[in-house]
Amino acid sequence: MAPLSTFVSSPARHPCSDSYHRRRRGAVSASSSSSSTKAEEVVIVGAGIAGLATALSLRRLGVSATVLEQGPSLRAGGTSLTLFKNGWRVLDSIGVADELRAKYLRVQGMRMRSSAGGRDLREFSFEEEAPGQEVRAVERGALLATMASKLPPGAISFSSRLKSIAGQGPDGTLLELQDGRRLLSKVVLGCDGVNSPIARWMGFSEPRYVGHMAFRGLADYAGGQPVESKSKVNYIYGRGVRAGFVPVSPTKVYWFICFNSATPGPKATDGAALKREALGLLNKPNTTRTKEHKRHGRGRGRGARQTPNQALEEAAGAVATGRRPSSEGLKTPPDLIWACVDSRLVESDAVKKLLPSGSFRRSKWLLEREAP
Repeated sequence: MAPLSTFVSSPARHPCSDSYHRRRRGAVSASSSSSSTKAEEVVIVGAGIAGLATALSLRRLGVSATVLEQGPSLRAGGTSLTLFKNGWRVLDSIGVADELRAKYLRVQGMRMRSSAGGRDLREFSFEEEAPGQEVRAVERGALLATMASKLPPGAISFSSRLKSIAGQGPDGTLLELQDGRRLLSKVVLGCDGVNSPIARWMGFSEPRYVGHMAFRGLADYAGGQPVESKSKVNYIYGRGVRAGFVPVSPTKVYWFICFNSATPGPKATDGAALKREALGLLNKPNTTRTKEHKRHGRGRGRGARQTPNQALEEAAGAVATGRRPSSEGLKTPPDLIWACVDSRLVESDAVKKLLPSGSFRRSKWLLEREAP
């Protein structure tokens, strides 16, 4: 997350400045002539992970922010987010880390294999590579709910879809919502995802497909994970296919299958068809089905030893029906994680996403967006 001073247009508007707190102690009136326009100091568009983390960070600095979420509630879907030491430092700073640590496994290391005969490419311990490293995969829905619970009632305004945005010079930025409400805010933060209206208004190009597709899911095993290496990230590299799985909790495993495709194809809504397509990728020669997998066979019991490839196939077979791939990935320059125009900032997913095999993101087609 960028320091606050990087996206506020001038020191006079800095939410940590003395002038800011003097204004907060007094009555704030809108500069707009419309009596229905509400004045705000900070508006965050999007109640996702970035939006809620930003709201909590500002609150710890004594800055109140209104979060606009177009949905009727927090997003319930999604899989997991793998966080390393730097991510846990952020969660510690906003007061939610310990509550989440108690629910999720600490991942000890990584194993990378080739699909050609199951040959090991590399295996290592996170602690040996980086002493003090902390790696855990956290369910996205649980992370959102935990952060939201730390905000005061009314901080998140649901069913608040942005209709238009317009600069108002020194007065701030005017936001008009679909239901007719109008907000005049001194600072606007866009944490509104791939199809970001804030990014579009700031002049970023529309996202475009860059040739990678992925399936991903969260498999839930009531009787416990059937994965032998329950404490390691497992990657399998094949020809045009990268796949893997990550232990999340004693009963849950995150899995992904990323593959190259010249075209994204149509959006799919048939869960059974998606499952067949995902399993078909695992059964292609020289992708993720190894000799060791074939030797073990398919008729094993719960207690039988599993190769990582077998566990991946079983996890993929447990994909929930009714899920459809979504256009979630962006590819932009590595250093572009936020962009600012005056007192408007667009952050994180609205301008940048990595490949799903590198960032553990579920995406059917990967996109890129060019800066204005």
